[in-house]
Amino acid sequence: IHFGPEIHQILTKWTGKYPQMPGLVKLRSNSPPVVAGFITEKSGYIHELEYGSYDEWKSKRIKSKFRNQINQGFRNGLTIRISREKFDVLSFWKLHAKLRIGKFFEIPQPQYFFSNIVEEYFKRESGFLISAYTKFGNLVGGIIVITSEGTAYYKYAASDPSTINLRPNNFLIDHLVRYLEEQGIYKLNFGFTGDSINYD
Repeated sequence: IHFGPEIHQILTKWTGKYPQMPGLVKLRSNSPPVVAGFITEKSGYIHELEYGSYDEWKSKRIKSKFRNQINQGFRNGLTIRISREKFDVLSFWKLHAKLRIGKFFEIPQPQYFFSNIVEEYFKRESGFLISAYTKFGNLVGGIIVITSEGTAYYKYAASDPSTINLRPNNFLIDHLVRYLEEQGIYKLNFGFTGDSINYD
């Protein structure tokens, strides 16, 4: 983790003003750095996938069970669409909102939140929606991805629980890695999760 000059200035000012009171810095880092005069604490993990190529990822980086579930998606006739269109994003939002409310009992982000993603990122080609459809054209899953400086960020995902047997999630990840390779991107960031002994 690199602390810029502004952060160092703030930390130095704190330790000078309150030498008797150590500060606590919570960092989203797998390996918190040492900061003079401060206690640093790991608050969780950032999950990133780096790969040399799609073929290397599929043949060496995933388990046979995951690979078999990708193949099930093919056999079930799933298809993939990459889109930056607002209509497709709002279709994804409906699926996302239904899942958040029905399965997790959470309030989803409003529709305009996803419309803003289109305006702020997709229209600048700094992101896209990858969606999975049945052979009848029904949306069964999707992932909203933001891209920046050679990294793809897995931001929002949703799938229809009633069609999970079609394996849309595995199918989507497979095609996402393949598409990212076509774009020259070899790092996929899945975001932050809280600290857990399961990751040690």
